[in-house]
Amino acid sequence: MMIASGTKDRGVLLHKRPYSDSRTIVELLTARHGRVSGVLRQSATATSRAELFVNYELSWRGRNDLVNVSYCEPVSTYQLSGRSLFSGLYLNELVMRTTRSKQFVAGLYERYLNTLETLQHEEDLEPPLRLFERGLLESLGLAVQFDREMPQGDPIEPQLSYQFLPQQGFQRMPENSSGGMKGSSLLAVAKNDYSSPASRKAAKFVLRTALQDYIGDKPLMSRALFQSIG
Repeated sequence: MMIASGTKDRGVLLHKRPYSDSRTIVELLTARHGRVSGVLRQSATATSRAELFVNYELSWRGRNDLVNVSYCEPVSTYQLSGRSLFSGLYLNELVMRTTRSKQFVAGLYERYLNTLETLQHEEDLEPPLRLFERGLLESLGLAVQFDREMPQGDPIEPQLSYQFLPQQGFQRMPENSSGGMKGSSLLAVAKNDYSSPASRKAAKFVLRTALQDYIGDKPLMSRALFQSIG
């Protein structure tokens, strides 16, 4: 089948909303063009539909903020359900809240698909979600160095406790002070080792704190879904 003329790329649907009786506004994450906002005419055919967690061959026309998507054919589908479905919705919200239309973030599309692939097969969902968050921050130029203390860049010491300051990094806490995160937990996260509850707790807190400036104060709906099932 010939792909319709226009700009061609592969991409996934992040969000859609009604535009008129026959058209839908779609927010896409594409391989070579980053975030793309477009209008897709609805019909019963596969080339005129867009669903979540499907990788599509796409074609669109126009250079305005809202392009006209003329072709949308499935390439691969990811089967998510239960907690993995909520995790996929969380990925979509993260991308929507941390990027904007026409913004290209290197490696994000590939990282997103790799995470979907993992989510549909793994029962333990926290490691792939933390990996995605870390990768997203790195792609945005805000990588968190879990093995370094700032501002000097000294190595994290496993026996010491640290606090995390957004846009600054980790700073050691005074001896005998309460709270903070053990250096051993931070060093585990640096190696993507989430085998202990302490490393998981530290990773979740630090990464979500680092992402907060991008996400804003409005709660993420996907987090509420997780909380609803305990």
